Amino acid sequence: YNKNTTVLLIVIAFILALLFVPWKHSIAVPATLSYSGVSSVYNQKAGKIVKICVKPYQKVEKGQLLASIYSEQLYYDIKRTERDIQKINTRLSSEIGEAGTLGFRQASYQDLYAQKARLEGLRSIEASLDIRAPEAGIIRLIHEGVAVGSYLKKNTLLFEVVNTTSHYRIESFVPERAIAYINWKKQPYFYSKQVKGILVPAKIVSKDLMRTQYLEKLYLSSTSKGDIAAEIDPVTQKIKVKKPYYRVVLEAKVSQSPPLLRNVTVGYVVLGVQNNTLASMLVKKVLAILIRESEF
Repeated sequence: YNKNTTVLLIVIAFILALLFVPWKHSIAVPATLSYSGVSSVYNQKAGKIVKICVKPYQKVEKGQLLASIYSEQLYYDIKRTERDIQKINTRLSSEIGEAGTLGFRQASYQDLYAQKARLEGLRSIEASLDIRAPEAGIIRLIHEGVAVGSYLKKNTLLFEVVNTTSHYRIESFVPERAIAYINWKKQPYFYSKQVKGILVPAKIVSKDLMRTQYLEKLYLSSTSKGDIAAEIDPVTQKIKVKKPYYRVVLEAKVSQSPPLLRNVTVGYVVLGVQNNTLASMLVKKVLAILIRESEF
């Protein structure tokens, strides 16, 4: 062999390797994670926090005590109402058997009923100062400013409790050219742009070719390995899709991942790709286009 033949053989070997050696990698596609199973816990009365019984990410049962609040104003209102009830009872005792006091006793009983109703309402508010979990779940967040000794205004957001029996719904958006390469048996993951380092394992529920011409949000047009080609429509000012894409819906159990994500979170879904050769990838791409065209 001469030098030119050797170079030619090396080039041919390199091309064959590109075409027929399997490639292993994954793709990340834009996605949104939504979750409605979060209960926000507020205080119904202004007061000072005297006890906090939980920590972030702690599991709690329904009705479990989360915190206790002391209201000095409520304390004095209860004591004053109790004294008023005692005075009315004393007055009623002294009026029994006295002639001509029927009208006074009737008025006293009305006062007594009114004060007892007021005391019952105050006791109900007092009970609400023991802040309890509205449902079983995980304490996702103790809000800033919630600490023993701090004074809270009425209706201050204290805790967020994640219901661990619910699911996250994840919508991801995959360019058509990538759909044929995905290995649907591999475990997909969602990761958030806001919360770094958190991977949420998920399972695929459905995948559908999107026929709409527009994307709802700008961030849906971007992926880390290949964009869903899009442009701003000059007439409607909406994000117009130039190439077809698929919506892949996934589901994840809250109990299997840290409850750090917001009700709606923007991020990516990482999907495993089949161990394809370049040649097989080209064939699958052509088949995907033919399948799409046959659906229209």
